[in-house]
Amino acid sequence: MGIATVFLVTFLFAVCLADGIAASNDAYRFVMWTDETLDGNTTVSNTLIAQGENMTVYCWLIDPTDDTPEKRQSLFDTHASLNQAPSLTIYNRTWSHTFHFPSTNESNSTVTPWELTIATVEFSYQDKTPTEQWRVSLALNQGKFLTQGSLLHVQREPILHWLLGDRLPAPPILWERDTEQLVVTKSPCSPDVAVLGVAENNFTSTGVVLAVTYHHFRDNYTTWFNLTQNPSLCDITTDCSLLRLVDMVLTNRHLLLLTNQGLFVSRDLTGWDSLAQIQFLSTPINSLMSDVFQAGNVSRASTRLWNTPECESVTPGHTPADHVIITHHPPVGSETNNTSYYSTAPYTTWQTLVPQDPPNSGAVVVSAAYDIQKDNFVILKQSQDS
Repeated sequence: MGIATVFLVTFLFAVCLADGIAASNDAYRFVMWTDETLDGNTTVSNTLIAQGENMTVYCWLIDPTDDTPEKRQSLFDTHASLNQAPSLTIYNRTWSHTFHFPSTNESNSTVTPWELTIATVEFSYQDKTPTEQWRVSLALNQGKFLTQGSLLHVQREPILHWLLGDRLPAPPILWERDTEQLVVTKSPCSPDVAVLGVAENNFTSTGVVLAVTYHHFRDNYTTWFNLTQNPSLCDITTDCSLLRLVDMVLTNRHLLLLTNQGLFVSRDLTGWDSLAQIQFLSTPINSLMSDVFQAGNVSRASTRLWNTPECESVTPGHTPADHVIITHHPPVGSETNNTSYYSTAPYTTWQTLVPQDPPNSGAVVVSAAYDIQKDNFVILKQSQDS
């Protein structure tokens, strides 16, 4: 009995010691990736991307103070010998599910990662409507080394499936030093998805060039387009070589381009079909704004688009109206009032926001928003005196 007791105590001590060594450094964290977010041998920002019917997730446990292949392999071997493996939780505001990695892996990689394949239908429907981007958390043994990340299902982001114009082989030189002219509009559902352009670009003969990204404008995840070659823009403008972007907004189902020659609204983006070219419609606001465009009085300093993003899928059964506001203040000395208008999808009719400022008031709109909870508009102005 004494020998058995000594053996049992020794065995428990050995197990606890091994587990304690693996967990002794609270700075350990996971690095997770999918095939789409592996750039060479470098993983990118704990972002998972789902394309197709299945998503395969890989992860390492790393020591940020001593991150070497040997250290990664040692941490994997230690936990694998104890039959321990991480768990991945996929969640958003209305849904959550946890998936468990197998504790071993027969990978031929230099450093063995944990590997888990999940069917996409386990967390997302295969349709074209936009949906809230998922968050993910990865942990070992009920919370150890908790690491957060994001998950993008490409099929559920409509803007990624359109050709905005002719593809450009490389990012063009669009600006020199004035980064204030950069215009970025994000997807209301997925912060990783965004469109970038340069307002009033005078550094190239190209009229409007946009970039669409699904991961921080890194080269492998970004496509550049020359919209001057899009017939739906050029056929309805007087001179495409002089077409310049002023502002833009991406909503759940539309991309709105405010240019020096008018406002253009895309067709419903959820109707995508295998990289077809997007169609824009010239959208008149009213006769006053038509005169403003014809007089060449539209610039980023005077005219802006504003939108309060609201993802379509967040509230079941609720389709957001996607209010967009356009504000314009005329040049100093003009007899025209400052004006503000709003519209909702599909943006064919625009209404005046009142009250308007009197002529020569000197007030400039600093920001504008639609308050979703209170169903009203908020416009922040700066007066000439302040």
